[in-house]
Amino acid sequence: MALSQCISLFTENKEEKYMPDAAFLVNESGYHGSPDFPVAIYLDDVSHQYVNWHWHEEFEIGFVIEGTVIIGCGNRKYRLECGDIFFVNSNVLHSMHKDSSASQAIFKSIAFHSSLISESINSIFYSKYLLPILTNSYFRECIFRKDFDSYQDLLELLSTIWNLVYTETPEYEMQVRNGLSTLF
Repeated sequence: MALSQCISLFTENKEEKYMPDAAFLVNESGYHGSPDFPVAIYLDDVSHQYVNWHWHEEFEIGFVIEGTVIIGCGNRKYRLECGDIFFVNSNVLHSMHKDSSASQAIFKSIAFHSSLISESINSIFYSKYLLPILTNSYFRECIFRKDFDSYQDLLELLSTIWNLVYTETPEYEMQVRNGLSTLF
């Protein structure tokens, strides 16, 4: 599977030029990953490009590996430093770009469909762990900084999941699913 190309990556920041014109908003329909394994990883360098406003059915979680990234979620913006972790809920409008004071802005992310954790809406996994997040209109995003109690464990888990998808080791699909389930 390796790395996927972000379809919302552009060389100009359409947010600044065209907001609130919705013509540039992208619904990334289809699959992140494949129908039988709906997970994809991204390594996005937004030092000279922008991930413009878009949304998708998948959850997205990631972390900044270099520089400073601005993430917009709806009408809120967050300045993420190297090491900060972000979570974007399903169907939430979001964008990413470099902070104007930074020279670099690079992040890794994982986009995955909830069906990877639970394929059935009748499952305890869906009703107890996924549904409360998917249906909470107030829980659009979450930022985890280095002072978060379980920060190091969370960063290690995300790094492991990202690397498993990147290297496609034997049985990586099961390990990725287990890791994502651990997140919830």
